[in-house]
Amino acid sequence: MGNAYEGTSSFEYGGETYRMTLNNRILIDMEDVLGYSSLDAIEETKQAIAQGMNPKLKVMIAILYASLVRNHPGITEDFVIDMAMSGDPEVKKGISAAMKATDIPVGNAKAAAETPEPESKSGGAGKASTKPGAKRGSRTKSSS
Repeated sequence: MGNAYEGTSSFEYGGETYRMTLNNRILIDMEDVLGYSSLDAIEETKQAIAQGMNPKLKVMIAILYASLVRNHPGITEDFVIDMAMSGDPEVKKGISAAMKATDIPVGNAKAAAETPEPESKSGGAGKASTKPGAKRGSRTKSSS
């Protein structure tokens, strides 16, 4: 079965092929590094890229390192920093491709939580047990 929170991509850097995997485990590992929700971090990054702005370097390094280290166990954070700072367009393409493949829900979770649910016109979720306008039952149940 597929995983809606998995994104993969490959890119060339320094004559080597690097494979990124961005999945649930990576997102959890990123939270330890960042100290806040990885979903918020990815959302911030997507918004910055969409607006033609640079995302936070700390977030980019956390995404890049966490998504590479599972496939390349010998890779170091310092190497990833150098890779990210190289300006190599292939590295940028790889990051963008992995993030696009994740299909992580885009939106502000806080705003969504503060948005009230629409009120139901029917008053319930299931089939009505009596017809509208019917009188309430007057019989009491026996306690036998």
